[in-house]
Amino acid sequence: MAPPAANADGHGMMSNPAPRIEPDFLDCASLRQALHLTDSYGENMRTRLRTAALFGGFLPVVMTISVLAQEGFPLDGTWRGDWGLSDADRTLVVMVMKWDGENINGTINPGPNSYPFTAAVLKPSDWSVHIEAENPDGEQVIIEGSLSNIGSYNRSIEGTWTQDDIAHSFRIARE
Repeated sequence: MAPPAANADGHGMMSNPAPRIEPDFLDCASLRQALHLTDSYGENMRTRLRTAALFGGFLPVVMTISVLAQEGFPLDGTWRGDWGLSDADRTLVVMVMKWDGENINGTINPGPNSYPFTAAVLKPSDWSVHIEAENPDGEQVIIEGSLSNIGSYNRSIEGTWTQDDIAHSFRIARE
């Protein structure tokens, strides 16, 4: 084993002094480079983080808009609700509506006692809905309502359900 090295004056052991930072190294660009706050192109890390945060916040908005844009015609889907003369006297109703590109087709209470729409119109100018059908008892049903919460998946229609010449309150929401 080699004897310990002596320091400059010949006495004791030689220690490793801490590296000195030369004054010319203290300029900001060199310090940022030494601390790896810039990449090889000189782009500031903060700018990169801001850009990532901007796109990270922007991406969910774009995805939400694209999902809503794929939603289709505002009345498409299954709707559930009720109609009746009072809050205590309500009849449950299920409606399935589909836009075929020209007409609104639909069925009231799908199943053995279902009945199809005979006419249906949506006016986008005021989002009013008009539906006509004939129930299994041969009575004409006329539904007049307004579409609300259009931007929501669970939009709703409220208005009047007229059957046997009696007007009932009506409300349904899309599932």
